[in-house]
Amino acid sequence: MSIATAARTPTGTKFRTLADSLTAEIEQKRGPMTQNATHKRLREYYSRLYDADQLASAQKGLYALAHGHDEGTLPQSLIAVKTKAEVLNLMRLAGEHVGDRIITTARYSNTTPLGVALQEFVASLATPEDAAAKVALEQQRQLQIAMDEIRFADMPGFFPTPRTLAAQVVQLANIMPGHSVLEPSAGLGDLADAVKNAEPNANVFCIEIRPSLREILRLKGHTVIGSDFTEDDWFLDADYKGPRVGAFDRALLNPPFENGQDGEHVQRAYNMLKPGGYLVAIMSTGPFFRTDRKAQTFRAFINEHGYDQLPVPAGAFQGAEAFRTTGVQCCIVIMQRQR
Repeated sequence: MSIATAARTPTGTKFRTLADSLTAEIEQKRGPMTQNATHKRLREYYSRLYDADQLASAQKGLYALAHGHDEGTLPQSLIAVKTKAEVLNLMRLAGEHVGDRIITTARYSNTTPLGVALQEFVASLATPEDAAAKVALEQQRQLQIAMDEIRFADMPGFFPTPRTLAAQVVQLANIMPGHSVLEPSAGLGDLADAVKNAEPNANVFCIEIRPSLREILRLKGHTVIGSDFTEDDWFLDADYKGPRVGAFDRALLNPPFENGQDGEHVQRAYNMLKPGGYLVAIMSTGPFFRTDRKAQTFRAFINEHGYDQLPVPAGAFQGAEAFRTTGVQCCIVIMQRQR
């Protein structure tokens, strides 16, 4: 909350200074996890977020008190509030448990007359920007909860793309404004996220078979056009009028590696491209040396159409950026559709 004031009073200055002093602690507590997630680390992480939300709520109260003192508009009942500890108590938010984690809600836990008076005074000073920030924070929190619900779920082949590797894939794809970009088997949409960060004016389309992951993609604001990429009728909506086979400028993939699925997905995604379109895929190295029928078919396909292959550093899916860890050896395959 940022409120302009016409004059500064000693009491207003004191409350404003107290409010300013909370900013660094709030940002520190809201910082991302720096280690691979475990159940214990997630509990600790959500506890940090809970504490940050309580401090942010108190900060709003402190700024409101500063404004009220400086402007002479403070309700009489709040004149007696003097300390940060009092404000923390009066502005405390209710929490609820999701599994073994605690999250804050939009409700206040302090329902005393003094608490309600400060909460209502804060609300009276809220700006449209405050309301938008509150909505954005709530959406982000719901997204975080949804993602953590599936973090330890039994999902064979589900290894989302770490941020640094996703950025590399997008850079190799050379995406331009207006390009239609397909991410089949989108998972959490890490490649789609990276596209939007690098080229906001690209049009990204996601396909994902798991309903829980499709919901996460929608929470992120991505366009989900289909479910099972391996089927000819992959699109979800019969009235879908967007790009289909042979209509995408770029295809970015991190498909499942089990049972040669990555090789099959690359072949299918190649056929989704326009002539001249590029495919950039993260693959296991298995299809390049295995002797089974799927691997041989894949090698014949890429040799016919041409490809480049780049190594992925060992441990790319094991660092702090990894949503789920795996030690499988990977590579990046780049193809351009010629006709």
